Amino acid sequence: MNNESDDSLAMAASSVAGAPCLDSEIPGAVNLRDVGGIRAGGVGVRGGLLFRSGLTHQLEAEGLERLRARLGIRTVIDLRSDAELHQDGVAAFARHGIEHRRIAVYGVTAVTPGERRERFHQMARGEF
Repeated sequence: MNNESDDSLAMAASSVAGAPCLDSEIPGAVNLRDVGGIRAGGVGVRGGLLFRSGLTHQLEAEGLERLRARLGIRTVIDLRSDAELHQDGVAAFARHGIEHRRIAVYGVTAVTPGERRERFHQMARGEF
């Protein structure tokens, strides 16, 4: 890691990896975790506010209903590339009161490793 913000991103990633996996509560979820407790900008992220998942496109009706009802999820931000989106599609979020927003981090939008790193830093600063 070259600088303090890279160190912060690495610490945040390890914190999420240590959070309990919620897959057993949400049918079809893959590596769904609460990001609560991670330090960002000198303060901790409140539990139950932000979640991350390895995949969401395969969630079916029951899993989507539980995301909304049990976890209170209202918006999903999809970071997949154009190719991944085309290949896998999108779950029926809107039918369950969940907004699907797309901010591609890989693929056409951010081609080089440096551009990807900058995109993550912009997201961390709230510029998206």
